Amino acid sequence: MAIFYKKSNRLFAAFELTEPISEARASSSGKYASLALSVRFHDADEMVRFDEQLKSVPGLKMVL
Repeated sequence: MAIFYKKSNRLFAAFELTEPISEARASSSGKYASLALSVRFHDADEMVRFDEQLKSVPGLKMVL
């Protein structure tokens, strides 16, 4: 989790985050955590670029 927060500023600097990244919930074992972030996209290409950035995050399992 700390790695994600550390890299998030660099990963998402080119995007308009409308709220800070926050930890929404952790699994009972502590192995997984849910994070919430809100992004404003200005066009479809920007959304694709954001998706590509998310795919580069080590350990990321799912994006909704």
